[in-house]
Amino acid sequence: QKKQIPQKIAKATLQTSNSDLLEFDQVFKDSDSSIQAASASNELDNIFSTPATQTSEITQAIETKSSVKKRKNSYSLDLFLKSTFYTASPETGPGLGNVDSTSFHQDVRVSIGDKYILDDKSSISVAGWLEASNRKEVYNNINVPQNIQSSKRDYAYVNELFYTHSAKKYDLQVGKKILKLGKGIIYSPTDSVSAVDVTVPTSPVLLGNYVISLDYYLDDWTLTSIFLPLIVPNKAATQNSRWTTFFSDINYDLTEEFPEGVSAKSKQVLIKLEGTKYDTDWMFTFFNGPNPNPVLRTDITVTNNVPSFTLVQEFVPITFLSTGFSTIVKGFEVHGELLMQNADDGRDDSFIAQMLGFRYVMDSVPKVIGLDNIDIIIEHGKETMRKAMTAPFYNFSSIASRPYQHSIVGTFIFNISERTSLNYDFHFDLENNGNAQLFSYNYISRNLGTFRFKMETYQGERSSNFGLWDNNDNVTFEYSYSF
Repeated sequence: QKKQIPQKIAKATLQTSNSDLLEFDQVFKDSDSSIQAASASNELDNIFSTPATQTSEITQAIETKSSVKKRKNSYSLDLFLKSTFYTASPETGPGLGNVDSTSFHQDVRVSIGDKYILDDKSSISVAGWLEASNRKEVYNNINVPQNIQSSKRDYAYVNELFYTHSAKKYDLQVGKKILKLGKGIIYSPTDSVSAVDVTVPTSPVLLGNYVISLDYYLDDWTLTSIFLPLIVPNKAATQNSRWTTFFSDINYDLTEEFPEGVSAKSKQVLIKLEGTKYDTDWMFTFFNGPNPNPVLRTDITVTNNVPSFTLVQEFVPITFLSTGFSTIVKGFEVHGELLMQNADDGRDDSFIAQMLGFRYVMDSVPKVIGLDNIDIIIEHGKETMRKAMTAPFYNFSSIASRPYQHSIVGTFIFNISERTSLNYDFHFDLENNGNAQLFSYNYISRNLGTFRFKMETYQGERSSNFGLWDNNDNVTFEYSYSF
């Protein structure tokens, strides 16, 4: 199967399988309700987010046994409009390729979600969307049958459709669902298993994974076993899109190679133990199977003394162990993760990834200057290489899919009232000397929906995504409405 070459060709790719800089709304729908303020801070934003990236609350609210039993049949229908005006044209010239030069992009998405209660122990949840855009090099042709392993988007997509059976000591879930595994709010090394689409980095979407999942409850602890029978690969910006990091007038194709058979190297298995001890939430995770972040190798064949070369995107086996925590220290919610990855036969990098961050809500001081509060989230991500990829004929490791090699990311939400807020969001790439910053004004109307005006800026060295996107500064208007 032929694919457009992904951003792995360039180190500065933002193809990720982490929660990364996805919608904060999405994350907090999985969080404890005690930290969800009934204010505009529930509409958190950052430099790569849209209100429409979130899966419906219907499917997100069933992460625990109790919520499955309490929720009633419900239905959600959401409209999202996004108008983006770029302040400059993309780079042009010999050797740079045919990059989308459109100065205005319009995106439309209708998200649908529902949860059906079958009886007091069983339910079915579903979520998905219909969307359209004038962006080039983003969507599959509408007459092409949907391919769940395609490198491009489809106009219609179902990212969650799963069955839940709840008992006193366990929950069983089967189907397709979004996985939220780690403790990070913006960046979680453990969430590298979760499939994500950053074909348009400013409008990421969570794709969902095919799972057979069993949660077994042990007093204050939960033991989760997940079998992932089918790889859902991440999606990155294609070669000639506005957000490419690979400029070339050569139209590269590659062959995607997925593991075959049933073995420890061809199927993904994840085991997680999570619970509370010493007033702290803890997480311990083991993963084994193909890495959802592929590597790139070159196959060489010789016919009549003439060599030919094939680029192959390979999902190589890895194993990782991770641990994480979340606790409250003097009003600060402090969280962190540590992950150690080992790659099979030197076909990918072996490394240690770590994240440490906090969330803090300032209440009293902001009121002096007329604000309700200031919500602050800051995280630091760092990666230490243990052993770089060494296998012959392997050209690019998954490092291009790991954008938090040394980064500081965060957001300041200035809540003026329950309906009005200002955001300052940032990602400082210290490894490659680049940064992205976002400024936004947000207003929630009781009857008309949510309005958001944003300004995004990118700058840095050419080794950073943000330096390669220095012509993508833009102003954006977003509108969302829940029917």
